[in-house]
Amino acid sequence: MARHLFGLLSIILLGWLVYKSLAMPIGASIICVSTTRLDVVLFLLENYIAHAGTTLATPGAKWFDAVLWKVVVVFIPFASLRYSMELMKGKLLSWKQTGKAPWKKEDPLRAALSREALIVVARSEDWKPITLRDPVTSSEDQEPGDKVYVKLPERFWEYAESNSGDEMGLAALEVAPCDKIDGKYRNIHGRMELPPGYCWSELKNDDEYLLPEEDTKINLSRSNSWLQSAVSIAQLVFSSVTLYRARGGQIDRYGYAAFGLSVFPYTLMSLINLAGTMILGEYPFMYVLNTTVLKEAARREGAMFDGYVGHLANKEVKEKQGDEYTAAFLWTESSAPKGSGTSENGCEILVVCVDGTRRRFKLTPPSLSNLPLQIYKFEAQSLTNEPNPSRRTFAVRIEFLWILDLIWQRVRIHFLGMLCPKVWQRITPFCPRFHRNSKKKQTGNQSKPLHPPNRRSREYIAWILTLLAEGTFVAVVTLLPYVVIYLMSGFRKHNSTPIERGWLMAWICVGQFFGATVVSINRSQFAKASSLRKIFLILVVLISVVSSVGGYIQVISMYLEFGSCSLPPS
Repeated sequence: MARHLFGLLSIILLGWLVYKSLAMPIGASIICVSTTRLDVVLFLLENYIAHAGTTLATPGAKWFDAVLWKVVVVFIPFASLRYSMELMKGKLLSWKQTGKAPWKKEDPLRAALSREALIVVARSEDWKPITLRDPVTSSEDQEPGDKVYVKLPERFWEYAESNSGDEMGLAALEVAPCDKIDGKYRNIHGRMELPPGYCWSELKNDDEYLLPEEDTKINLSRSNSWLQSAVSIAQLVFSSVTLYRARGGQIDRYGYAAFGLSVFPYTLMSLINLAGTMILGEYPFMYVLNTTVLKEAARREGAMFDGYVGHLANKEVKEKQGDEYTAAFLWTESSAPKGSGTSENGCEILVVCVDGTRRRFKLTPPSLSNLPLQIYKFEAQSLTNEPNPSRRTFAVRIEFLWILDLIWQRVRIHFLGMLCPKVWQRITPFCPRFHRNSKKKQTGNQSKPLHPPNRRSREYIAWILTLLAEGTFVAVVTLLPYVVIYLMSGFRKHNSTPIERGWLMAWICVGQFFGATVVSINRSQFAKASSLRKIFLILVVLISVVSSVGGYIQVISMYLEFGSCSLPPS
């Protein structure tokens, strides 16, 4: 409670100080002295470089990624805008869903979830059930193999098993997609080694259904970041003083290109980061959550899971009539039994046992499931092992690329499809995104639906309110730097040069575009991105850094030319 109360009071006090510094009158006489190199270094350190110590780090990030992100935010202050905004939004929604007051003790697992510091073991696309090399028989209370809730093919019960390997049916396993991350780019608590067929998946706020019941006795390593908060407060004070000193002679000389005005984006982002630090905290490690899929993977050869957190609820899941997923025991055999004729080619045999009834299939890769062959598809979840996996709540993320993609889909479907059907038919087959969206299923692992929920549901109202709140916040943060510049300078150019005005404005505009496009420096996501997206992100980073370097050069030049000015002592 004390931490949140202190953070709230600090934010209110600092906001009031910034507001008052803009309205304070300035004396008629100002003392200016020549600027030394030490003055330049201190000016940059106090107003710009100190901002790196205020940003929220990715949980469990490697030192290289952490340092790289700090360097990026020094050049581009708005780089951490979306990341901080989404984390704070998730925290506020978590408080709303649980109904718990912010000053009460929170479940550490849910606190880590809102900070995106939890990962789980998930089945990957190449997942296969356990391989049993010896002939197996069922016991009285347990079948061999892995118990998995799968979506059975329509013709499963009509399939007549044949002992002939050539006549045996073909089957393919399809695993629902998930938000995979590469563990080599994160510091994971404990000793964790994944067996083949499994991957790490990062949990978001809408994955709370995977957590066990609330338990406040669990302790996770978490830093309250008091030093980071102190750096934020110091940077806010120094930048507010710089804004105050910009009034008068500096603006009269350089107009809206005054170098003192360039610190406001850093002031604004330090204020946002201070709020995020007080509410969220820092996590030096990622924590692995104990799930049924983890227990399944632990039985595989080469698996090691030492240091996971959470416990599994000891309850029996009952299936209901009409459930989409059915409990089945799956395993594979390296070769079929004697007389099957499959030992010659050595193909894998998939055994599916449902309610004591066994069916045997030739296992084929998932890539062959789209061929015009009669293949029995078995669909399994990646994160959970339930008959009806909980649906994710509809989440909205103000992402510039996603908004452009959504607008393009609407224009393409409603206008291009109606006005130019022939052109539409020619474009569609060459659009890979269209095929991905048309094949994507509404599973429990889908992270970002492209369409809002039913307008009559409560989720639709929550979606509208969330969209309006985030849109308003983004609009305010986007327009606020220009509003402050207008209030202080009236956008009058005075004696500034076009180069000075161009670089200073480009620094702000391009930085805001970077903040709306790039969430964070994520080497894992970048490695699996498409070539077009990689080129786009590289261009955004290069253009943003170039504009920032140009802005720094103009700030240093104006600071050296104008000198270090202050009010005379009283």
